[in-house]
Amino acid sequence: VDDQTLRVDDELRLTAALAVDFGAWMTRNDVAYSSLRTINDTGSSGLDRRTKGTLNAFYAQARWHPAPALEVTAGLRQTTYSVTRRSDPEPRASFTLSLMPALTMRGAWGIYHQYVNRVENEDVLRGSRDFWILADSAVPPTESEHRTLGIVLSRSGWEYSLEAYDKQLTDVSLYSRRLRPTLLPGSRTVEGSESLFHTGIGSARGVELMAQRIRGAITGWVSYRLGRADYAFREVNGGASYPANHDRTHEAKAVANYAMGEWKFAGTWVFGTGTPYSAPESQYYLKLLDGTSETYIHIGDKNRYRLPAYHRMDLAAFRTFTGSDRFDWDLGVSLFNAYAHKNVWYRQFDLSTTPMTVNNVMNLGFTP
Repeated sequence: VDDQTLRVDDELRLTAALAVDFGAWMTRNDVAYSSLRTINDTGSSGLDRRTKGTLNAFYAQARWHPAPALEVTAGLRQTTYSVTRRSDPEPRASFTLSLMPALTMRGAWGIYHQYVNRVENEDVLRGSRDFWILADSAVPPTESEHRTLGIVLSRSGWEYSLEAYDKQLTDVSLYSRRLRPTLLPGSRTVEGSESLFHTGIGSARGVELMAQRIRGAITGWVSYRLGRADYAFREVNGGASYPANHDRTHEAKAVANYAMGEWKFAGTWVFGTGTPYSAPESQYYLKLLDGTSETYIHIGDKNRYRLPAYHRMDLAAFRTFTGSDRFDWDLGVSLFNAYAHKNVWYRQFDLSTTPMTVNNVMNLGFTP
């Protein structure tokens, strides 16, 4: 993925209560993806795509203080994309309302488009992978509508927040060799690699709690999120929604930073519910008229199972050396997954054995 962007942003303050932000930018993308799959040592099939495109955009938004306790922001971003020759308006709005000196309510709404698409490459036996391609006629840009609403309480060097979010997505993409697209009346027939791309809808919603220490020698935060992310495709599970690959029901994080003179210490602990995956449930053989046989693998419902929970701790220490007037130096060391927990990245299934063999492929272990 190659991304080159030229961007200009500016601000015009009209009155003490009203300011206007505006700007424009141009992005040139060159996105390539190539894969090759061998089939029974007799041939190969693959996907080889390279797309170049230009995205031009401009925006303007007004920040208004109609009252000392209220700030309202509203604006519009307009994007034009060269590959599909489409122009997309993206309105945005947000507000911050001070309910009392230490309590603030905030909310936001907006529509967003993503032209470099993240696509799941479904591979049940060897673990699915995500890859990135530029939107085109086969893979439309993903559109999402965001809504957030929350409250913030500030007290004695601490900040406590509760926020709810809702995101609705259209034109999310899936690449699968085992599925064939369901064509709607009047739709054109697609062939080749285009027939392996599927377009669906998605949603993500949840609530997040956070306590953050913003003053003192020790700073950091503790957060917890309860959420769900779902996708739905006509060709998958009869069109019923299922947990997306990145879905984590529970997610927690604790971060601590400590400064002592020229030394800085940091620690992070993360925990997350295991992500979902699909698994083969049976296989059978069908003898053909020419005497050969075909192997068929029955796959269970999409993302019916979950990996074990993920957790790890990272530690770091840094020291700042003040040199001449021109340079300062930081020297440090960090430890990734300090207690070397074995987190499962994905599972592989070997159907050549009876019963089938399940292998866990691990994430990075203890790494200095």
